[in-house]
Amino acid sequence: LVPAVTELIVAQLMYLDWMNSSEPAYIYINSTGTARDDGEPVGMETEGFAIYDAMMRMKTE
Repeated sequence: LVPAVTELIVAQLMYLDWMNSSEPAYIYINSTGTARDDGEPVGMETEGFAIYDAMMRMKTE
């Protein structure tokens, strides 16, 4: 996960929560990670924590 993708996911979660907080929201992230051409990983685990925090802040179940 990279910051640009995380921002989109968090924004979508906030929108779903705003539109209908009585419906449950399901999320499935299938990410193999992000790497440069030389194989060095560039994704950050803090991005996953940001998504988790956004999910915990939601009013949905």
